[in-house]
Amino acid sequence: MTLNRYSLFVLIFCSISFFSCKNKQQQFITTLTMEDSAATKGQIDTAVLVLQKRLQAEKIIGATVTANYSNHQITVQSGNLDKDWIRSYLLKKGALVFYECYSILDLVNSLKEADKIVAGKIAINQTGSISNPLFAAFDDIAQPNGTTYSPGTPGYIGQVSQEKLPLLKKYLELGKDAIPLDATICYREQQEDKSKRKYYEVYFLKENDNKFFASDHIKSSEPNFDGKYTAVNMTLDAYGTNVWSRMTTRNVNKTLAIVIDGKVLTAPRVVSPIEGGMMQIAGVFEKQEAKDIAHLLQSGYLPLKLQLKNITGVKIAE
Repeated sequence: MTLNRYSLFVLIFCSISFFSCKNKQQQFITTLTMEDSAATKGQIDTAVLVLQKRLQAEKIIGATVTANYSNHQITVQSGNLDKDWIRSYLLKKGALVFYECYSILDLVNSLKEADKIVAGKIAINQTGSISNPLFAAFDDIAQPNGTTYSPGTPGYIGQVSQEKLPLLKKYLELGKDAIPLDATICYREQQEDKSKRKYYEVYFLKENDNKFFASDHIKSSEPNFDGKYTAVNMTLDAYGTNVWSRMTTRNVNKTLAIVIDGKVLTAPRVVSPIEGGMMQIAGVFEKQEAKDIAHLLQSGYLPLKLQLKNITGVKIAE
């Protein structure tokens, strides 16, 4: 049996209509709510632009982002987005900050005093003597060696397993009065290759005027898979280049921590001043993680804290 031209036209038309309707049924509205009801129109407009850039970077074709200023909501119209992906990537603030670090030599007396405070507070609620509870909460702690550092990275304070991390955080909170006021405790997540067991390197960052909020000064950012380790290549604008040059000059033979959204990505020792504004963030990244970090930095800082409200399927009219 053969089809005449008219029948063939009807068949093609119906097929196109079917797939068109099917695609329309796959459209979704993702509703995001703002935690800060006092967000300005400028902040909301910036957030819309940042979200659009992130969606484009992930090659999500045809996605549109719109704001409802009165209801303090942002909606994304696109194909169905994975909820975990939205929370772990799309809604990240992408705050890139460079910090100076305290060394173990800077903190050894403070930590000893904090350890005494913790021991005293624990002894009130427990029987028996407790020896050095704060230090015991570390799986490993750096040791000052005269006027040098051990190990070689001066900003490294210690290491703690995932299982003991809550205990260490509790003890550091109990002994916080002995720690410098501008010291912010931050962690770098690591993983043992063979056992896949997670552990965390501990850093004390200097929360003062010398920190550099770099998110607003990124000229370009892209993943790099060519070297021995997966990395993110980044170029700063003229202002960022100047600040980074002065910061690295001031901290030769010391540690600078590179932090995104409160987590240490890497904490390299500065060998010499870095000029030119080009840098590489190298670490134990999976390829997708390096891509996500590069896209976060390239798309810009999200000025609002957003939460996923719901994802609703809709049929888009012609």
